[in-house]
Amino acid sequence: MRGKNIVCLFVCFTHFKFVFDIMESIQIIIPIKQPWNAVTWQIKEHKRSLQS
Repeated sequence: MRGKNIVCLFVCFTHFKFVFDIMESIQIIIPIKQPWNAVTWQIKEHKRSLQS
């Protein structure tokens, strides 16, 4: 079950990243970029803490 959740999270994450990349290239919503970077950083940190 946990593996399924991780896959779902990964799919959701990549999907949102794709959407944000499109919005960034069209330059519609620039203020969202900052919080989004914070979120991706937190996810990276979380993955690193899981691996160690």
